[in-house]
Amino acid sequence: MHSPHAISPTTVAIQAADPLSHAGMTSQLRPRPEITLMEWDAEDVPPEVVVIVADTVDEDTLRGRFVR
Repeated sequence: MHSPHAISPTTVAIQAADPLSHAGMTSQLRPRPEITLMEWDAEDVPPEVVVIVADTVDEDTLRGRFVR
């Protein structure tokens, strides 16, 4: 039974320091019905949430150099 005030899924983009981390996070979030995964570049309409996956916070992380 659906509520008349159903909330639409939250748009989420994943930014990761390496392809394996990106794939792992994607596989964990993809089955969640409350999330819509999206690709995102700075020129696009931004997602509601960006998940950043990195081992450490360094200059590359702060500058947004990620695998997409």
